[in-house]
Amino acid sequence: MVKILLPLIIGIFVIFCLWGGKMVAKDFSVSEEVADPLISKIAKRLGKKYNIHPAGAGVSSPDGIVEHFGISFQLNRSLTKEEAREILVSCVGELLILINEDKKIRPYLRNFPFKIKNVSIYIFMTNRDGSDIYDPAIRIASSSHGKLSYDTKDKNQPYGYKSTTTESYEEALKAISEGENDLITQKRG
Repeated sequence: MVKILLPLIIGIFVIFCLWGGKMVAKDFSVSEEVADPLISKIAKRLGKKYNIHPAGAGVSSPDGIVEHFGISFQLNRSLTKEEAREILVSCVGELLILINEDKKIRPYLRNFPFKIKNVSIYIFMTNRDGSDIYDPAIRIASSSHGKLSYDTKDKNQPYGYKSTTTESYEEALKAISEGENDLITQKRG
């Protein structure tokens, strides 16, 4: 059985390399050539500003038209929901400003100006030593398609999350605004 399967697998692999290699080697679209360096530059800038480490960045551009930008960050400490909210809202805001100000990418955007629904930010958190963070601490904080989510991980379940809380981008803005007003009132009082 192995004598039959091994040549078959090798044959399929060779055919894939010869035929599929041409698909893999295809040229990037012009939008990808403009979008990839832009999202990479923005990821580094946001990472430095908010002391979060860029872990990945991507662009969705079917048919050469950019529909979505996304950035993932790694952080080796936990954030409170309030801290995560402020970082997410700030990152999304800055990401949108930088995309919309970039004249090179503008002709390739599905819609201009790009909106909250067109960007995603994910922050994956671990302990300082790199080990998993468990409930009640937030494991993943994200903003995607106009919704902020805060996920906690259950120590006894290897897959899935113990809890997920969500809020709209507008609710997050309101919570930040009210929090700042409370701090200002406390400082004056």
